[in-house]
Amino acid sequence: MGGLLAVVAAACAPADGPPAPPDLLPPAELVPLLADLHIAEARAQHASRSPDTVQALYQRLEAQTFERRRVPAVRFQSSYAYYAARPAELEAIYATLTDTLAMRQVRVQAK
Repeated sequence: MGGLLAVVAAACAPADGPPAPPDLLPPAELVPLLADLHIAEARAQHASRSPDTVQALYQRLEAQTFERRRVPAVRFQSSYAYYAARPAELEAIYATLTDTLAMRQVRVQAK
């Protein structure tokens, strides 16, 4: 939860923002990673009412997600900061993310 919130806070970066990092995640890789992180955050929040427990669980799920996707957290953070400084690109990423999450929900409900 803390990690994702810190990244979202980067959305307040100046419009010219940072230059593209050399290992920038393209949207096609970023969207599934973001979907996994949003689901991890929801799972953590659903698992407990204790903020400390939620945060600890999310941090563990976040680390597992980065490991499973083979994306270092630093690479994700620098990529997100790059897109956050470019609102049109970030909006397109989140539009795709919304569709991705909706499709995943349909698949889960169909089981």
